[in-house]
Amino acid sequence: VLDAVKLNNNDVVVVGSFNQYQNVSANYIARIKNSDGKIDETFNAGKSGANGQIQSINYNTTTGKILLAGAFTKYNDVVVNGVVMINADGSIDPSFQFAEIKGGMVNYAKQIAYKNIVVVSGSFTTYDNKPRPGLMILDNTGKLIPAYNRFGLFRGELKNIYEITDPNT
Repeated sequence: VLDAVKLNNNDVVVVGSFNQYQNVSANYIARIKNSDGKIDETFNAGKSGANGQIQSINYNTTTGKILLAGAFTKYNDVVVNGVVMINADGSIDPSFQFAEIKGGMVNYAKQIAYKNIVVVSGSFTTYDNKPRPGLMILDNTGKLIPAYNRFGLFRGELKNIYEITDPNT
């Protein structure tokens, strides 16, 4: 297990580099029920999950969406290029479409409530055939926001982003 989040109902979703959890098939992701600590087999039921390691998971309590990032290229047999937004039941949210990256991979992605933006970091050099060396800010559909992507080379990796809300806004 590499990362985990607690959902609004207190269930926990874990991700990492595992194919089973509690002796149940779970391709790199599993939801654990708060009620008894067992795997929730209704989560993403009948679907294939990711085809590779999931490094980070973030849950937005405002939108109820989960953002996954990592070394996978498909989720539920749909090409997602290392980032996918899913619903609390494990199904893909089709409104967010992550474009192709080149020159590396994604290691972190988080949906920020402020303006409903998505921040992504990794070792990639391009996104959707546009130079984006290691860091980018997307809208809630997966498109680059030009005004927010005017910074230079980013080296390193994000591990977390803290949102601070201003009570005066």
